[in-house]
Parts: sequence; structure tokens; C-alpha cells
Amino acid sequence: MFLSKFRSLPGRVNKIDAVDALRRRRLANRFPDAVQISALTGKGLDKLRARIAERFADRFEAVHLFIPYEDGGKLAELYALGAPIDEREDQEAGVHVRARLPHREVRRFARYLVAEARVEPVRRAR
Repeated sequence: MFLSKFRSLPGRVNKIDAVDALRRRRLANRFPDAVQISALTGKGLDKLRARIAERFADRFEAVHLFIPYEDGGKLAELYALGAPIDEREDQEAGVHVRARLPHREVRRFARYLVAEARVEPVRRAR
């Protein structure tokens, strides 16, 4: 079951640093959806990360949390989840965190959610 989640990940061609430009073009023609990467040089890894993030984006919900220092255990739980942390700001009373939580975990952090005002464009009266 664990591996089934990864079968639909983007294709990738590794060790691209070991082939010349002509062979890279041939590989691109043969595997047009694959990301050409090199773990040695780092080439293509940003593109691969972006593709993987795209693939799993619908499983996460962007949240803004404020966790007081006295509830530091919750912050540890957040990090233990391995949830992507987009921003962290330590303040006097606690920590503001922007993260992406799995949908099933949002309820667990509900008391720490920060409501954000939505700014609607002002419509002029005619």
C-alpha cells in the first residue's frame, strides 16, 4: 500500500549529468513527461520537487497558526507530522506558523488557527 502512493509520481530520468546533449534530447523525446535530474549536480531537482508538490497539493490545506509557547508540544507535533512549513515567526507570546496540513490533521490544530481577513475589491456605485 505504501508504494502504491508513489506509483503515480512524476517520471524521472536520473544521472542526466552522465550523458551528452544529444542523448538528453533523445531521452526527452522518448519520455516527454519525465523530469531529467542529476543527484550529483542538482540539475532538475527543483522541477522534480515542484511536480511532486503539484501532485500532492490537493491533499493539504494551507493554514495560519499561532501556537503559544506554553503549548510548545503542539509545535513539536506539527513538525513531527512532516507538514510543509512555509513560514515561521517567533514572537514574544508564541509562534506564528504558515503551513500546509493534511486535511485529516486540520481539526487537531483548530484551536490555533488564525482567521485572516479577506480583502474584496471595492466596487464603486454608479
